[in-house]
Amino acid sequence: MSTENVQEAKVFTRKDYMAKVCSHSEYYAQFVTKAIKALVLSEFSISTLKVEIQKDHHLNTLPMKRWDLLADRITLNRRFLNEVGEVNSSCSRVCTLKEAARQLTL
Repeated sequence: MSTENVQEAKVFTRKDYMAKVCSHSEYYAQFVTKAIKALVLSEFSISTLKVEIQKDHHLNTLPMKRWDLLADRITLNRRFLNEVGEVNSSCSRVCTLKEAARQLTL
């Protein structure tokens, strides 16, 4: 699944994130797309996400294997990743998926 439609917003670089110019949520939110939200919803219901986010804001109560399997199904926009200084790693994809899940619970 491609993530071509990156949201229009202030762009934060990896350097900004590491310097705490932006939060973890703000940084990874810029990679979230409608397709990524749909993928999260194909694995977890909104009600499950709401329950789990109450237990742990980081969603670590949901098995990491499930996040890893979802992460294997997406590719973040390489051009945008290069622009902000991020790599298309499993970690960056899982962080993006979890941010999408948090957005879905709002």
